[in-house]
Amino acid sequence: MCLAVFGADTLFPSLLLLVAHNLPPEDQALGGGLVNALGQIGRAIGLAIGTAIQVAVQSSQERTRVVDMEANVGDHAYLHGLHAAQWLNVGFAATGFLVVALAFRGAGVIGASKCRK
Repeated sequence: MCLAVFGADTLFPSLLLLVAHNLPPEDQALGGGLVNALGQIGRAIGLAIGTAIQVAVQSSQERTRVVDMEANVGDHAYLHGLHAAQWLNVGFAATGFLVVALAFRGAGVIGASKCRK
């Protein structure tokens, strides 16, 4: 579970550095705002997908429709649903890490000052 944060924790600061490095100073705030907005939208959509997977797996384990989530805490079907949602999170994190690794391949030192001679 500790490895699941590498994707998001690598992607977000790297994207902000890329925006700050490649945009002119007057457009850097707009670029940072876009990165932040897309991150928030992605988190909301990821949470919705994760919840849908958790409920679907829990329902398939129980063979009934889930109505009250509070009554299911500690149930094996509930834990299987959480397990499936965590694997989705690991997949999202690995995808984010791969995006960063491929996007910045050969980029050099990001954030270093540009020396012009």
